Amino acid sequence: MCIIGAYAINSSVFDVLIMAIFGLIGFVMRRKGYSVAPMVLGIVLGSLMDANFRRAVSLASAGDNLIISMFSRPISLILIAFILISLFSNFKFVKTGVRKLFSRGSDKGQEE
Repeated sequence: MCIIGAYAINSSVFDVLIMAIFGLIGFVMRRKGYSVAPMVLGIVLGSLMDANFRRAVSLASAGDNLIISMFSRPISLILIAFILISLFSNFKFVKTGVRKLFSRGSDKGQEE
């Protein structure tokens, strides 16, 4: 069914080969214990993200400074903060610091 669906989209054998390659990659990832969902999201949303990033760069280049015009908006700053939090949350020193911070907060509530 997957081969028929891949071929039916563009009537191209190349699409069937791409489907087989990514199916093999997904099989190997599952065997090795990796999550397949991030790869699927990357494949599905990659072209959409690329098109919108190009649109954002072209709109921002109309201003004076490309970097300032792209990253000075509040929504951009919020998204950057979420990205940094998700990246640094996996470090061991951050995890232990957060545990200590929350354990101190729960100790204060018990003392009162």
